[in-house]
Amino acid sequence: MAYSRVTRTANGAEALAYAYGDDGKGHNGNEQRNQVISLVNLQPGVPVETQMSKYWDRAKPNHKTQVLRVVQSYSKKELNPDEPADLQKANVMGQELARKHYPGRQAVVFTQIDGASGLVHNHIIINDCAMEDT
Repeated sequence: MAYSRVTRTANGAEALAYAYGDDGKGHNGNEQRNQVISLVNLQPGVPVETQMSKYWDRAKPNHKTQVLRVVQSYSKKELNPDEPADLQKANVMGQELARKHYPGRQAVVFTQIDGASGLVHNHIIINDCAMEDT
């Protein structure tokens, strides 16, 4: 069964920068940080931070959380890190999670295999400010 963790942060830009990676390079000497990146309720070609900050700027002053950080990690028995179809499958599952559990929110799904274990995992950055509420 997939392992999942959810945390919050008041610094959405920092969370996005971490998920994108320094110059796109991964951990543990991997040349590539992200295998698949997809957008939920975001426009391609426009920086994600710019689109999300539109809602962060409209949030009430006591609304301190900008994004939720969800990590989904899969065992090698569930998803093979060497199989491109499994990487795409993980990314789609991340999109489904965002749409189902955080409707009306913007999200970015980063599918990676650059951890120490080499397991398929998603970093899902979800705007804590719903588009309808702000």
